[in-house]
Amino acid sequence: MASVQTTILNSFGAREVSALTGSTTVGFQMLNTFKRKLNPQGGLLLEDALNRGIGLGAHFIEVYAVDCNEPRQAQVLTQAADKLKQVVQHANASSETR
Repeated sequence: MASVQTTILNSFGAREVSALTGSTTVGFQMLNTFKRKLNPQGGLLLEDALNRGIGLGAHFIEVYAVDCNEPRQAQVLTQAADKLKQVVQHANASSETR
């Protein structure tokens, strides 16, 4: 798992989002639905993906409607929305000081 995570964090998209987050609106788009899939620790994979994107400085992350309509994902999506608001507020505050 660690090598997969390292690969993701070193990917072109991850590097670009991290590099551009301070100067423009950047984000990610899911490649596929998660449909209740769990990680090896029993957590939701969607939560893992959202946290990675937010950690890289994304201002938005597109999620498939089927995942948004899944009741088990509601708390994950609400928490991610709150985190994304903080990222955007921080980015806006940083751009005002330039």
